[in-house]
Amino acid sequence: MAVCNRKAGGSCHTISGQIKKIDDYQKQVILLDKTRIDIDCILNIDGEIFGLTNESETDFD
Repeated sequence: MAVCNRKAGGSCHTISGQIKKIDDYQKQVILLDKTRIDIDCILNIDGEIFGLTNESETDFD
């Protein structure tokens, strides 16, 4: 997950972890290690699930 500080002179960070839940009230992603990331600051999310291209791999029925 790429996260950027939008203030002048801000920095960008890459954070790795597993998403535990999304707090839609606080607009944050919460990782298993309890790291909280504001959704507005997320530039990119990448992971194994995004590499699935075979239709049988995505058939959840």
